[in-house]
Amino acid sequence: MSAKTRILLLCLLISSAAGVLYGQGGASGTILGTVTDSSGAVVANADIEVTNTATNVTSRTQTTSSGDFTVPFLPPGIYRVTVQSPGFQQSVTEGVTLAVAQQARVNVTLKPGAITQSVEVQAGAVTLDTDTSAVSQIVTQQQVDQLPLNGRNFVSLLFIGAGAVQTNGEQGQMRQGEGNAISINGGRPTSNNYTLDGLVNTDTALNTPAVILSQDAIQEFRIQSETYSAEYGFSANQVNIVTKSGTNE
Repeated sequence: MSAKTRILLLCLLISSAAGVLYGQGGASGTILGTVTDSSGAVVANADIEVTNTATNVTSRTQTTSSGDFTVPFLPPGIYRVTVQSPGFQQSVTEGVTLAVAQQARVNVTLKPGAITQSVEVQAGAVTLDTDTSAVSQIVTQQQVDQLPLNGRNFVSLLFIGAGAVQTNGEQGQMRQGEGNAISINGGRPTSNNYTLDGLVNTDTALNTPAVILSQDAIQEFRIQSETYSAEYGFSANQVNIVTKSGTNE
């Protein structure tokens, strides 16, 4: 194999790996938290299990020396967080809702006791996200399923977000009819970047969605307009779309 061929293969490998990482970040969320005991001291090396209740897929990790844990690259869904450590009762937090591009914090306080004992906690209502500075709005599966749409074009759901208005632009005339020339927070309609399950879904000619999904195929999506993660790379506004996936039922 020539040196030129090896260099070409290496470049292809690097570019494909970058695409995989980009896809994982754009279509997923993160569950993180801190584990402490009843006195407030951190618990290091505690075993963490994060389970998707729809698929029973489990991700495992341990807390750091500061009692923190992070489980990234999780698809949106409902999760169960199980924490156990020698000398403490097992803690199970049910009903943790994770949305696309969200960092959901689950702090756990362990009580002294046998590890065979278990304390179950129901996750509370959604609170202010203090782990990211991104300005965003989620369009939930219920909204996608139940809100009436003229032409069943999901792009119309962008108007749910504050600051989204329809403008005059070639996007509306050349792709999917009127309504695609959308300005978010004063940005140009060509400043919207669309991702589909973490992969770029933007028509580079008009900056509209390259693939217009059926409303029934979409699970949820998030509109991010300020101070979002550098992983998205470009454009003033990010629209992260996630399609529905199967379950064990």
